[in-house]
Amino acid sequence: MTPLQNDLIAQFAPLDQAWLLKNAKLIQFKAGDILETPDSLESRTYFPTSGAVALFVRKNKAQPNTGWAVGLVGAEGALGLQAALGLGPSNLTLLVQSPGSA
Repeated sequence: MTPLQNDLIAQFAPLDQAWLLKNAKLIQFKAGDILETPDSLESRTYFPTSGAVALFVRKNKAQPNTGWAVGLVGAEGALGLQAALGLGPSNLTLLVQSPGSA
């Protein structure tokens, strides 16, 4: 898979794509992985190239997998854009629904 299989990155100008990809790292994830929580010390931005990640509102900290999915992001978008904008961690948990990469 190439990083340009993310539809959002594919819309960027070539120079912006090159800058982003130079600073990016490919990761793999599996169903059930938690990429980030509101308690995360470090926020990251993810551009999925395959798989799907739920934007999840946790019911409580003790049971991180219980709550409500309020969105689903795949290769068409991005997760954690607030980190790229310097706004700190999100109030959402990023919970992987289907395996893939970003």
